[in-house]
Amino acid sequence: AERGAQAFDRALFAHAGFVISNAVRALFLGLTGARLVPVPGPRETRRWYRQVGRMSAALALATDTAMIVLGGGLKRRERLSARLGDVLSHLYLVSACLRQHRDQGAHREDLPLLEWACADSLARTQEALLGLLRNFPNRPVAWMLRVLIFPLGAHYRAPSDALCHRAASLLLEPSPARHRLTEGIFVPEDPRQGIGRLEYALARVLEAEPIERRLQEAVKQGVMPDGELETLIAGGLAQGLITEAEAAHLREAQTARHEAITVDDFPPDLGLAGDEVRKQDVPAQEVLARDPGGRDTPP
Repeated sequence: AERGAQAFDRALFAHAGFVISNAVRALFLGLTGARLVPVPGPRETRRWYRQVGRMSAALALATDTAMIVLGGGLKRRERLSARLGDVLSHLYLVSACLRQHRDQGAHREDLPLLEWACADSLARTQEALLGLLRNFPNRPVAWMLRVLIFPLGAHYRAPSDALCHRAASLLLEPSPARHRLTEGIFVPEDPRQGIGRLEYALARVLEAEPIERRLQEAVKQGVMPDGELETLIAGGLAQGLITEAEAAHLREAQTARHEAITVDDFPPDLGLAGDEVRKQDVPAQEVLARDPGGRDTPP
């Protein structure tokens, strides 16, 4: 019994020391922005490694504190535990992105994609922690956690419009960065399938883009009138700006674009409310007149 008590005391005090060290670490990382922490990787990605370490310390502190204060009640407060799960999920996503970037050779042209993913997940991590603190039932403890985790305020921001534009630009045309992003993903060549339809439309639109640009430039110069695609094609052919083959490319791109953005459309009755179907319907009175065994009840 004495050995068991000693083992329990050691485990208890070790965990208490772990909680205290996490509190000190979270406060230190919050005050310094984790800038003093040595991390691996090239200079462009080190800040993300540092922020993952900072938020990991914050998650450990918040989880331990919630367990100490709420105990088994944490399981019943599902929205609080769900926010802790959100923090863990987004930190996992950032870690996976950093690992993927490193394993693929840490190419500089991939940085906009990496920065977008990390900034988005860290902003969501921050929002989940703030939601936890705003709804924590023990307000003094919540205020203490707020000071320890965000001593200088909440400074993570969602990706800017400029970063979104840079990341999207890498995805709008074939490139090594786009290929690395989709590595290991099955992309069907059949344009009738979902992803295959999108890839086919992208290729056709990129092929037609220089032709469209030529026609739009002619419209700006007043050489031909503006209008729908067929009007532009007719004007371009009449002015000798495009060939019949290029006109076919434009029509093909327009069709592919339309197929890619068209959504499934079904009638409310799913096409099953025809006369032949209605003739086969069993009247409600006849159904109610049957007993559970399926036999007709006597009149």
